[in-house]
Amino acid sequence: MKVGALYRSRIVDLVKDNRQQASGVFFIDFEKMTALQLNALRRTLRASNSRMLVTKNRLIGKGLEGISLNGMLKGQTGVVYAGPDVVETAKVLVEFKKDNEQLNVKGGVIDQNVLSAADVEALSKLPPRQVMLGMVVNCIAAPITGLVCSLNQIITKFAYVVNAIKDKKENG
Repeated sequence: MKVGALYRSRIVDLVKDNRQQASGVFFIDFEKMTALQLNALRRTLRASNSRMLVTKNRLIGKGLEGISLNGMLKGQTGVVYAGPDVVETAKVLVEFKKDNEQLNVKGGVIDQNVLSAADVEALSKLPPRQVMLGMVVNCIAAPITGLVCSLNQIITKFAYVVNAIKDKKENG
């Protein structure tokens, strides 16, 4: 096997492995960005446990076979692999885009679902994972809390009735 073919097969394997480990994948167009801006983006992504890979679109496509990317692999494409919190990575990209208009978010993939650029922006507006988990716990706990309060009121009313009967018998 030639060195070039071996190199390309390793890149395809790297794309596949990173995809399996990531909670989501985003595609960006960095064509008009400077090297300083690109390095700043990579540092920001690393802080959120995400990483970026730049390689040929054809190799990215081979590594992500079976997923219809709707033409996202055109031009200079960077692949951003999300860390454990895909929402945090989407927020990083959208916030970075506000300060650096040259960055263009093309879309992404979560599980087998393809996201458009608008979907990525909407995803970035969701609350963080921990807040969402807290909201779910509150939804589950609310009926139980209501039941406990209702039972407590019944017991309290019963105690008042018994106390009133006792007072009536003592006074009467």
